[in-house]
Amino acid sequence: MSKYFVGIDAGTSIVKSVVFDTNGEEIYVSKQKTQVLSPKPNWSEQNMDSVYIATIKSLSNLILSSGISSEDIIAIGLTAQGDGCWMIDKDGNPVRNAILWSDGRAANLIKEWQENGIAEKVYNICGSALFPGAQGAILRWLKDNEPENASKIAYAFYCKDWLRFKLTGDIATDESDASLPFFDIVKKEYSDEVLAYFGIGDMKRVLPKVIPARKAVSYITDEVAEITGLKKGTPLVVGPFDVISTAIGVNAIDNGVACSIIGTTCFNEVTMDKPDISPLNVGMTVVHGIPNKWMRAFGAMNGTPNLDWFIEELAKAEKDAAEILDIDLYTYFEDKISSIPIGSNGIIYHPYISPGGERAPFVKPTAKAQFMGINLDNDKYDLLRAVYEGVAMSMLDCYKHMPGNIKEIHLSGGGASSEFWCQMFSDAIGRVIKIPRGSEFGAKGAVINAAVAIEYFDSYEEAINNMVKMEREYEPNMSNYKEYQTLYNIYKEIYTTNWDVWDKMSQIKR
Repeated sequence: MSKYFVGIDAGTSIVKSVVFDTNGEEIYVSKQKTQVLSPKPNWSEQNMDSVYIATIKSLSNLILSSGISSEDIIAIGLTAQGDGCWMIDKDGNPVRNAILWSDGRAANLIKEWQENGIAEKVYNICGSALFPGAQGAILRWLKDNEPENASKIAYAFYCKDWLRFKLTGDIATDESDASLPFFDIVKKEYSDEVLAYFGIGDMKRVLPKVIPARKAVSYITDEVAEITGLKKGTPLVVGPFDVISTAIGVNAIDNGVACSIIGTTCFNEVTMDKPDISPLNVGMTVVHGIPNKWMRAFGAMNGTPNLDWFIEELAKAEKDAAEILDIDLYTYFEDKISSIPIGSNGIIYHPYISPGGERAPFVKPTAKAQFMGINLDNDKYDLLRAVYEGVAMSMLDCYKHMPGNIKEIHLSGGGASSEFWCQMFSDAIGRVIKIPRGSEFGAKGAVINAAVAIEYFDSYEEAINNMVKMEREYEPNMSNYKEYQTLYNIYKEIYTTNWDVWDKMSQIKR
C-alpha cells in the first residue's frame, strides 16, 4: 500500500497543504487564502486565529478531496513565513494581530540603530542586517508604543511556531527563525548582548526554546485529528522557515549551491559550510536546516508583486482581454517584450515597491520603486520589460554581495514558471539556472525534513536523492551577460544617487 507525506506551507497570502508520495511527487494541493491587514500606512498584520483556521481548512479539504486515506499519511512537515512577531499570552491566546515580516512601522528604529552604531554591533554577532520586519525591532516598538500588549506576551513566536502550538500544544522555535535577529550565529544560541543593544533584555523570557528542525518531532492533538480527519497521533515535524525549507526542497544543500525564490519576495541564498558574514552590514546569515550548514541570504522585499502592480495599474485592459479570450497573459506579454533590446530602450526600473522599503542587499526603509529614463518614444512594453529586468537586476545585486563562489542557482517560486525570465536571470548573473520538477518546494523541504526526523530516510542526502528531480536548465548567454553588467552599473549608480532623496520623499508622504 502506498504511503504519503503532507507538507504545510503557511505563506503570507495563502496556506497550502500538499500531499507527496515517498518519491517526492506532488499528488494534491489544498489551498486557503489568508488576509493581510493594513490598519495604518506601512503596517502589515494578520489575525493569528484566521491563519490557524485557514490551516485547519486546508488540511480538512486535503483529507476529503485528495483520495488519500489518513491511515497512509506517515508524517506532516510544517513550514511558514519567517520574521515578524506572533505573540501569545499566558493562556495561549493571541495578544494582538501578528506583525508581519513586511511591516514598516519600526523603520525609524532601524534608522536610529544604523546612525548610532547599534546595527553594526548587532551585525557583528548575528551576521544579519536589521530591517523593520525583524522581531527585535518589532518587540522594541511594542515596548515603546504598546506597553500594555508587550507586558502580556508570554511567548513571541514566528508563524510556524504559532501553528505548531495550535496543532500539537508544543512551544518552541527552530534555529533558522531564531537566527535573525537574536542569535550568536557561531554559537547558535540567543545573545544577551544583542537583546541589550535592542533595549529588550528584560524580554528574553518571551523567547521560546530552540529545537533543531531535524529533532522537532511533535504529534497532532486528538482535537485536531477529529476536526481534520487526520489519524490520531500523526507526527508533525516543524522544519525551517519557508525560504530555508525551500532550499532543502530544491536541493541547495551543498557548499556554493544557491537558491532563488521569485515569489512575493526575491529571495536569494547560498549554502555555506561555515558562517561567513562578509560583506559586512548587509544581508542575513541564517542557520540551515541541514546540520553544520549555514545560509548567506539576501532577501529583496518584493519579486513578482512588481509585475502584479504593473498589470493591475497599467495593463488592466490586456488582463481583462486575456480572460475573455482565454489566453495566457504572461505568455502574451513576454512575446511582446522579447524583441525589445536589453536595457528596455533606455528605461531602468528599481523594484523597491514594498511599504517597508528594501532590506537586501542594502537596508533602506525609505527606498521606493521608480522608473528612470522615460521619453515620448517609449511605450508601456518598454516599461514592462524594465520591470522584468529590474527584478533581475535586484537578484544580480544580491549575488554581487554573496561571499564565495556561486556554483549554480536552483530557482523556484511563481517566477520560475517563466522560461523568458529564467533565461534573463541566467544571462544577468552568468550562472547555470536549474528548475526542479514541481511547484511546492517549501512544503517539500518541510516534508524532507520530517522524513529524516522520523528516520524514514537515514539522511538528508538520501531523502533528497529520492524526492528532488531537476526538470529544466538554462545556460547563460555570455554576450547578454556583458550587456547586463553594464546595465547593472547604471542601475546601482541611480539608487546610490537617490539614497538621500528617498528620505526627503518619505517626509512629503507623511
